[in-house]
Amino acid sequence: MPLDGISLKCLSKELTKLEGSSVQKIYQPEKDELILILYTKEGNEKLLISASPSNPRMHLTHANYKNPETAPMFCMLLRKHFMGAKLITVRQIGIDRTIDLEFECRDEMGDLTRKHIITELMGRNSNIILTDNEYRILDCLRKVDLTSNSQRTILPGFIYSFL
Repeated sequence: MPLDGISLKCLSKELTKLEGSSVQKIYQPEKDELILILYTKEGNEKLLISASPSNPRMHLTHANYKNPETAPMFCMLLRKHFMGAKLITVRQIGIDRTIDLEFECRDEMGDLTRKHIITELMGRNSNIILTDNEYRILDCLRKVDLTSNSQRTILPGFIYSFL
């Protein structure tokens, strides 16, 4: 079944049950997949985020995945920013295939700040983007410059623009 804006609306509504949970662990079992283990009132939940070009998806899972011995750099950056973070909001952007996960985190100085994991589930253009509270891109799974897309740039330091 193809993933469209309407089915993603149902998914984002289902994922709102995770609001208020905290990030316990972050894994990257494949180059384009993340698993966030979230602690909720009912126990741990595994949120799978996949930016695979052939099968982009985001859902809760009970499956076990084999993790690499050393975590990739993107996973290490996510751990740095999101370990212990509290999931504040899960929202779909319009009726688009984009979900914004907003977290309350501690920065390097120990102050509370908001950060986002934005998941674009758009076939071969799928991406996972990490931004700060002003939507400045900290890093992304797939970098997009003007040579590959003349409409928008997704690179660290740029402001993320919703489609």
